[in-house]
Amino acid sequence: MKTKRWEAIELKIGNKGYSMIELFAVIFIVSVVIFPMLNTLVNNITTNARYHNRRGAVSIAQGTLEGFQRIGFTGLETLIEAQNDANEIYLEFDSTDCGDLSTSDNGLCQQLFSSTWSNFNADSDHFKIYFYNYRMTEAIQSSLLADPNIPDEVKVHIESIVTTNTPNPELYYAICWIKYDEHSNSSLIMEGLISGG
Repeated sequence: MKTKRWEAIELKIGNKGYSMIELFAVIFIVSVVIFPMLNTLVNNITTNARYHNRRGAVSIAQGTLEGFQRIGFTGLETLIEAQNDANEIYLEFDSTDCGDLSTSDNGLCQQLFSSTWSNFNADSDHFKIYFYNYRMTEAIQSSLLADPNIPDEVKVHIESIVTTNTPNPELYYAICWIKYDEHSNSSLIMEGLISGG
């Protein structure tokens, strides 16, 4: 005759492992907890990468605008005025246009457009500088706003300019535009002024 103690020992010995139901229950509970956490982690990594690229774009834009202050004004003014005379009203400048500058300014221009900040850089389709007159008439402003080649972020800046018929020679806006994230269509602009005086 077996005692209760022996029966308990036999039950433990005969009950090896987990049943399929217990296993599925554990898998379900773990997946309910882990999948939302993984989704949050992936979103945080994506957001962090976007902000990292934005910081890089801001640093590159600042450096570029400061660098263009060192480029000979007469060379830039000649290019801007040639565009104005051709009724283009603005000058779009990227790395492919550096050859239009003098030999001494070409090297600085190439260096500015090939800038890298913490592994972020942008190609000529995503990194441009727009030059246009500091003071403009309503007709010029309307023409710029209707131009499909000017990014929307730059158009917002152009729209904020108060129009006037009083010219201000040798003073131009320099707007640096960088598209730093293709997926969210995120870009930034940074403005500066260049002058001959």
